[in-house]
Amino acid sequence: MLVKSTDAALNKLAFNQAYKRCFGFYVAVGRYILIKNNSRVLKRNALIIYAVIIIFTVGLLSVVYSNATSVKRDTLQFIDKYLPTLNLIREMGANLSEQERLIYEYYASQDSQLYTINFSNINQEIKQQAVTLSQLLDGQLPHQEIKAEQTELQELVKQFHINMDSNATDWDLARELLVNITDSRKNISRMLGALENETAHKVEIKYQDVVTQLNNTNLFVFSYSLIIFLLALIVGRYLLAYQSASEKANRLAQFAERTPNPIISINDAGQITYFNPATDSLLKALKLSHEELQKSVLNMIEKFFVNKSNKTEDVISFEHIMMTKTFSCQLHWLKDLNQYDLHITDITERKVAENQLQFQAFHIQETGLKNKNKLLLDLSDQLTDKPEQHFSLCLVEIRQFNLLTSTNGLKAASEVSTQFAKCLASIFNHEQSNVHHPHSSQAPYQLSESVFAFYLPWLEGTDPSPDVHSSIEKHLESTISTRYGDFLIECDMGVSYYPDHGESIPTLLQRSRMALEHAITLEHINRIVFDHSFSQQLERTVFLTDSLRTAIASQELALFFQPQLALKNNKIVGFESLIRWQHQNNFISPAEFIPVAEHSGLIISLGEWILNRACEVAAQWVDQFDSKLVIAVNISPRQFRHPDFIEHVKNALQRHQLPPHNLELEITEGVIMHNEEDVIEQLHALKAIGVQLSIDDFGTGYSSLAYLKQFPIDKLKIDQSFVKDSHNNKADQAIIRTIVDLGKNLDVQLIAEGVEEQAHVDYLKSIQCDELQGYWFSRPLNVEDATELLENHEVK
Repeated sequence: MLVKSTDAALNKLAFNQAYKRCFGFYVAVGRYILIKNNSRVLKRNALIIYAVIIIFTVGLLSVVYSNATSVKRDTLQFIDKYLPTLNLIREMGANLSEQERLIYEYYASQDSQLYTINFSNINQEIKQQAVTLSQLLDGQLPHQEIKAEQTELQELVKQFHINMDSNATDWDLARELLVNITDSRKNISRMLGALENETAHKVEIKYQDVVTQLNNTNLFVFSYSLIIFLLALIVGRYLLAYQSASEKANRLAQFAERTPNPIISINDAGQITYFNPATDSLLKALKLSHEELQKSVLNMIEKFFVNKSNKTEDVISFEHIMMTKTFSCQLHWLKDLNQYDLHITDITERKVAENQLQFQAFHIQETGLKNKNKLLLDLSDQLTDKPEQHFSLCLVEIRQFNLLTSTNGLKAASEVSTQFAKCLASIFNHEQSNVHHPHSSQAPYQLSESVFAFYLPWLEGTDPSPDVHSSIEKHLESTISTRYGDFLIECDMGVSYYPDHGESIPTLLQRSRMALEHAITLEHINRIVFDHSFSQQLERTVFLTDSLRTAIASQELALFFQPQLALKNNKIVGFESLIRWQHQNNFISPAEFIPVAEHSGLIISLGEWILNRACEVAAQWVDQFDSKLVIAVNISPRQFRHPDFIEHVKNALQRHQLPPHNLELEITEGVIMHNEEDVIEQLHALKAIGVQLSIDDFGTGYSSLAYLKQFPIDKLKIDQSFVKDSHNNKADQAIIRTIVDLGKNLDVQLIAEGVEEQAHVDYLKSIQCDELQGYWFSRPLNVEDATELLENHEVK
């Protein structure tokens, strides 16, 4: 714009000055010479005229030549220095915008070559432009903040590339860096704009200086107007000045002709007076005629075209969509020419990339559902726009999704998650289309691969989540079909109410999660509404978890041992080791802290401590009393499935020099409910070490009898729930007899737990049960008391 403005201004100035100074003859001669456009002839004629002037009046020439030299110097400085400076500033701004586009495309496509090749090439070009700009400005680059900000931008892009090129891309960091890169680019563009305005201001000052010098020359030369040689001098100066200005202006005018971006000039009557070749290319691409272009441009700038005489802004930037393309437009008002220049840049690809990034920022790519970020934004809008509206915030999780992943693989689990997401979307689409149940306006959302969310505004003060839960349960009655097979899944739902259970988003999410965790622990209840007692349970769990971490080091844990008696000869044949925890003078039941340890993962370190302590005590008793004594240790399901469990057993036996046959590992039926083949392999590996194996609480689980005969088991433990009322309950007696008969057929030992009555002992003897354990004989004892008991009894 400024190039065209400068060209027009110089031409207008030169023409007006020449018209005032020359007679009609010289004007005619000048026009004829200009039409011929012969530079060499112009220069030769000017030299002849100057030679005549030197002959007739050296003094007059000195004065005029001095003024002419000053004007020429200022004009050349104007043309050779400031205008290239402005062009470089604009090119740097365009290159910065192109770099930003490449980075956004890099984020969308993850093509690192956009950084290593394209971005680096443009970066080198910007550096060269900065050097050239510094040279044009006499080695002093104004606004050093530009260089510092550019360095910061390069560092941000470098961090962005490192993150994107890593094996574990942090997408949140990538989006944050994109925002910072855009802000840095805007800062540089703003500073370049300030530098451009500063340079333009200097151009204006130089221009005014030239005008002033020309006016002063006019006054001086007018006093010698009668001298024909002076008139010839003025003509010569005009020719030289016009020739120089025309050559520079023609070179600068090529910018508009060669730029790939359309430039359109519109006069004050709303008519297009000029458009460059790039505009023709745009017309062909959009298949528009010149008349259609005229109409489209006027519609584009119509709101800016009025009241232009009162305009305070020289440049107005805006975006415009024309057919299938999006354009970035800059409308320049040229007050001195009384016209607009419209610069158009095609940013369609950039807008597509931005829209893709916007979608990725708020959606899950695999399912298309909105993500957690979108949930937080929508909940924030809900609380802001309708703070009085009650609603239910529901979290839904696919039950035992980790087990589904471990047993069927990541791909199968991911497809189940995707199909479940479609199921939820289908349910909510149906609910929204049902005028009787328009429950949700923002649902559903996907928080992770197995966890989903939605919130339901209340209608007429009624919670709609039970209806939605029923719809979900109904859909899940049928199997989910995938490429990897059909799956029958269940889900759990946790619900919190606004504002009853919280008035902030974090509180509502936390309490919905509490309710969901509670629902997960219940076998036959899938939907739980938050209750304030959950907070107390959570605090208790957190307290137990934190305390249990230090309990071993603080020597708060101890092993007690309950003797096991052979019914045949009333001899002690072994002990079951039982963990006890005395914390701050309070006894904490194993029934409370063992599940906490199992859930938190502390059961691994706790189980290893129990195993080592039991082996240590067993080694002492075996050496002191009899080599046949057996110490039983309960093994939790998580401990049993640990990949290093067998090594832990071997290390404990070796550390305490305990023979393997003196150690019995008790495994509950819950361990063998799933993956029976893997369990069989693990049990045979343990049996190969030489330890004894027993199934604890037999009869209460769901172990398959088909697999039971394949287990290398030494002992079955009859659960105390069957023994407790067996002296009065015929059904319990029948169950115990069946288990004993099963054990005899499998050739394993039988031991009954929870024996407290003499009648229990009599019945167990009558059905030939091998061993018993319970308060009838002894409570669990500490090491000292158990040792004393062994000293007073003969060991089998």
